[in-house]
Amino acid sequence: MAYAQGPPIDMRAVTTAAIPAPKLTAEYHAFLFDIRRCFEYLSRAVVSYFKRSSGSFRKLPKALNGAEPVVVAQALTIRVEATIVDFEDVLGKGDARAPRDRVGHTSPEPPGHVNLHFSPDGVISMNLVGGAEDFEIRGLQPEGFQLGPLLLDRIFRFERLMYELLSEFPMIREAAQAALENISRWRDATGELKLVPNTSAEAIRERAGLLDPTPGQAKAFWHENEPHVLPADHAP
Repeated sequence: MAYAQGPPIDMRAVTTAAIPAPKLTAEYHAFLFDIRRCFEYLSRAVVSYFKRSSGSFRKLPKALNGAEPVVVAQALTIRVEATIVDFEDVLGKGDARAPRDRVGHTSPEPPGHVNLHFSPDGVISMNLVGGAEDFEIRGLQPEGFQLGPLLLDRIFRFERLMYELLSEFPMIREAAQAALENISRWRDATGELKLVPNTSAEAIRERAGLLDPTPGQAKAFWHENEPHVLPADHAP
């Protein structure tokens, strides 16, 4: 369920009513705890490479201090420190607690309080006000700000962070580079760039080192690969 944000409402000209939303609040709390736990799991996974331990993402730079290989540890530290700033809405900032900390340790705040607004011209709007996400009083606008996209954005940002951290590990970079060496770039009928395995006979022969095979090698090649060979990427 998502609530939108539009132009500010003149509260002097409207009648309001509050609606309890315990199911929305319970699902919101579950999301807060889940995404925070993802950060803690990621922290443990990162430091395990260095045979160290840390269950706190905010304390990860300290856990990486002096770890070897130094180059990898320093690269990860830079990314983690930037992430702590970027995810203040999840991890908190200094003494200012994030919504998850307040819900877990202080009070079970809802994401916002569901409010109905009845204006004199007969327009009825519904939105979230205040709460853990500190929503402002706004009119309903379909194209406006919504709770759903806000939380989804946090998931996408976390996924991007995970791939960025993994890319700093040598074995991941080497595996990705090896995979790219066996991938050809091509454009489909729409002109969109695609990444697909090149399964043409020429590409398979090149990878096998058989671009200029002897008759015996050619016969053996076709016996083994003919059932799997597809047309060249540029073929219709």
